[in-house]
Amino acid sequence: AIAPPAKKAAVEYQWQKDGDDIPGETHSYFSIRNATMHHEGTYVCVVTFPLLRAVPVHDGGVLVGVQVEVDDIDGGENGGTGGAVGGPSDVATSASQISEEGEGAPYSIRWGETIVRIAEAPVVNNYHGMNDVVEGASLVLTATARGVPQLNFQWVFNGMPIDGAKSKILELHDIQKAQAGTYTCFVENIAGKAVWMEAFVNVRSMDSD
Repeated sequence: AIAPPAKKAAVEYQWQKDGDDIPGETHSYFSIRNATMHHEGTYVCVVTFPLLRAVPVHDGGVLVGVQVEVDDIDGGENGGTGGAVGGPSDVATSASQISEEGEGAPYSIRWGETIVRIAEAPVVNNYHGMNDVVEGASLVLTATARGVPQLNFQWVFNGMPIDGAKSKILELHDIQKAQAGTYTCFVENIAGKAVWMEAFVNVRSMDSD
């Protein structure tokens, strides 16, 4: 009798995020479109191969090991072939899945673990205001901004960077008339740039009305 050829078993794919299956993501590839902060997490693909077979290996009539074989594989989207995946040494790693002889459970591996972090360009609350300050007084300016990852700040006075002014807060103490002008803060991270605009500072004498 001639038996019909066995149907090839397909490799199965299941993508997971933070340990949970992603519904419908059962292909060999996974993509994210229009990413938002919701997509942050750890992604991995669980690849399941067809049933394993354990074939005894004899030497001079003595059982010396078990060779593990995979059923004929239909590689699906990736293509692929079946055949042996190892010799007698494989029995140690596969013993929990197969008996000495016969079929066992499907064999799965976790592939391509990737941590995804979403970057958000800076968003600032623009400010246009006049700050009237008495000479010798103090003034604190704060650039209100949000973004991911960490934001970098650079304060500018009348178009020139202020040395060391790299925090969202700019403190001016013992203000003099030479410090009157326009203060701007440039905010950036790897996702983009924004400008906190603008604080106008007027410095008047202590004896002025």
